Amino acid sequence: MIYFVFYVVILLINFLYDQLSIEKIFQSRMLIGTNNNTKSFLESPSQISMENYKKDKIEKENSKKTLQNKSENQEFGDYLLIDDACKGIETIINLFIDDPESRGDALFNILKVFQSFLKNQKVVNIPESFFHFKIMEHLFSIILNNDEIYEPRHISESIICLSYLYKSESICSTFISNDLLSIICEMVRDNVFPNILGYLIEIIRIFIDIDHSLLNLVNSIIPFQFMIETSTKNINLIDMFSSYFYDYIDFLKPISPDNQFEFLKFCSFCYDKKLKKTYQFNLWSLFLLMTPDSFLLDQFYALKLNEFVDSAILLKSNTCVYPALLIIQQFYTLFQLPENFQIENIIMIPIRRSELDSDNQALAINTLERAFKYDLDLIVLADKYQLLDYLISNFSEFNYKMKNAVSSLFMHISTVVGDEFLENLIDNGLLYIYADTLSFTDNKLDILNRLKAVLDKVSSSPKFGIYLIFLQEEHFQNTLSEIVESETEASEAAQLLLTMTNIEDGENLF
Repeated sequence: MIYFVFYVVILLINFLYDQLSIEKIFQSRMLIGTNNNTKSFLESPSQISMENYKKDKIEKENSKKTLQNKSENQEFGDYLLIDDACKGIETIINLFIDDPESRGDALFNILKVFQSFLKNQKVVNIPESFFHFKIMEHLFSIILNNDEIYEPRHISESIICLSYLYKSESICSTFISNDLLSIICEMVRDNVFPNILGYLIEIIRIFIDIDHSLLNLVNSIIPFQFMIETSTKNINLIDMFSSYFYDYIDFLKPISPDNQFEFLKFCSFCYDKKLKKTYQFNLWSLFLLMTPDSFLLDQFYALKLNEFVDSAILLKSNTCVYPALLIIQQFYTLFQLPENFQIENIIMIPIRRSELDSDNQALAINTLERAFKYDLDLIVLADKYQLLDYLISNFSEFNYKMKNAVSSLFMHISTVVGDEFLENLIDNGLLYIYADTLSFTDNKLDILNRLKAVLDKVSSSPKFGIYLIFLQEEHFQNTLSEIVESETEASEAAQLLLTMTNIEDGENLF
């Protein structure tokens, strides 16, 4: 610990050199020397008792062992807020808070040191000993400023420190404070610290995530419309506001028409300015707003937010494409308005958008299935782009999630297309999808019934016998036999298909 202490002192001297005279530093040094609680802080190892020195050494060795047990790729500075740093910083803050003459520049620079230290840490895992210090209490005292003894710069630096510390859930849940939140909201409302507005919004957002009910307190001090107006004046911080609006919409549903309209205008503003950092949260917020009774559909189109959603589909971002697809799904389900979106962009996702993950690929298929239910012409459009052939020919290479999505899509298509279109699909391998899906799905009865319906639909085709021969494939027959022997609700349907595809009966060939 003592070596870290010397390091902090050197940093402080560099910070304080321009503001404090050598005499002031000397006086502060003498003050430390007369304080029993901080006497060892600036003394050299030779001045510390051997017992304390050994104790410090043992603590350091234990810390090293703890770190060695962590991942080899995890750097020391990214693991936790160092115990020694807490001790040193608290001692320095105590010194200058207890010495009114040394407040001002000195306290400001101390907070700067602490802020710089926190900024370079991954403040997630906090050592238990942190909670024995009074660092949080000191920062609260400065921010609340009940005695009006602190300067605005002290308060702003303390807020920045808190914004880093509150990234630790344990700190936030332990030191959550309605009084502090009220003060921070008032600072936002009154624009007291415009230079640290982002840190204020971040603390508000973190508090809300920990306790959703606090949003009512925030909303009572900072009305939603005021936050919207404030956000559009601070483009560099607008992504933070976007995150806050998502929390607001998520936790305070339903949203009033006035507030909903304000948010739609905010989304339009972000889209017009191409503020892509806001897209992810804005899309999720739009999805949450989409309810059949209260969604402002006309305003959505008037502000051209359908174009915003279409543009998000084209981004090389899994986190933006996914909510955009969900929004389009909702439009088909709630409003049946397929003509307002560029479905071609979704059709191309499985074929050409390999940069998107399987979740987005599968969701694109699910979205197309939803669209096909309301517009059969879109099936023809998908076939025109050779999507259906692509899905059939690549089915064996898909993962479980994609196979489920693709099989569901073709189950629907099989029931709505004409006989000629269906035969073309079967010629390209559609029956393989049914057979393969049957081996892994839990909903075997539905698959068997749908397969039976397909066979009945093409039973008059000259190729019907060939289709039955395909279903004589050993793996498929074994799957049917296993279902029959399982004596479940699907057993009877499996037995029917076994009989139907038994080539030895002859009569089923033509």
